[in-house]
Amino acid sequence: MTGNRLRAAGGAAIVAALAGVLFFYSAHPVRGSDHQDSPTVVNRVGADISDVYMFPPNNANRDRDVVLVMNVHPIITHAQLGTTFFDPAVMYQLKIAHGGSTVEDQVIQFKAGNPGANQSITLYGPGKPNVTGTQSVFIAPTGTATIDSPATLPNGIQFFAGHRADPFFFDLSQFFKIIPDRNAGFHNPGPPPPPTAGTFRGFSSAFNSLHGVSCDTSASNEFLSSNGLNVLTLVVELPRSMLTTSSPLIHVWATTSTTTGN
Repeated sequence: MTGNRLRAAGGAAIVAALAGVLFFYSAHPVRGSDHQDSPTVVNRVGADISDVYMFPPNNANRDRDVVLVMNVHPIITHAQLGTTFFDPAVMYQLKIAHGGSTVEDQVIQFKAGNPGANQSITLYGPGKPNVTGTQSVFIAPTGTATIDSPATLPNGIQFFAGHRADPFFFDLSQFFKIIPDRNAGFHNPGPPPPPTAGTFRGFSSAFNSLHGVSCDTSASNEFLSSNGLNVLTLVVELPRSMLTTSSPLIHVWATTSTTTGN
């Protein structure tokens, strides 16, 4: 088989052979919650990962299942909801490593169809990766959902891909006061304006007294959801037994990749 080597599109904190050709997807890792944190993802916002979550479901399967969430394409306004879709050129991927390993031994992958109100999103896995590290290829598909419509897939997997309010709490306006050059609205030539704040808001007087500091005690503002900003989310609920194949301890991270690196 031939293979096309690819360049990184993006990454996030802490694909099977198609028509006889293996397409390799690459990604560079980054850590933490990110929103528009590099020129690459600003130019290809569909590859921008904001957050990754893992938690038990709040339903009758709480002791049996686990929920994995990968949020991408942050800062979608309400007016953009009807025109924003998953990027068909991007491989979205959750990677799982068991025990003390830092190399993935399971992956859950996603690929979107053509943009539109009936966009399809196919889930692959969970299963053993064909390639590990910064390059990946799709494994066998499990099933497909339509954007914004929950789907039940084989083996008890519940899958949703679509628009949701951004759940990340972040006082973005205060952050831009602390580090002004991170403000996407600042495009003037020359040096950025000086900081107008030294700390985040929302600290208590008791905290300041205990630590001998003078952090800002005014109320913090959750900028993202309070301003109606949204993300595209990939949510998978599945039996824990599908992930705990060799150890009850697992590490989960996410990557996005393209075939061009752009």
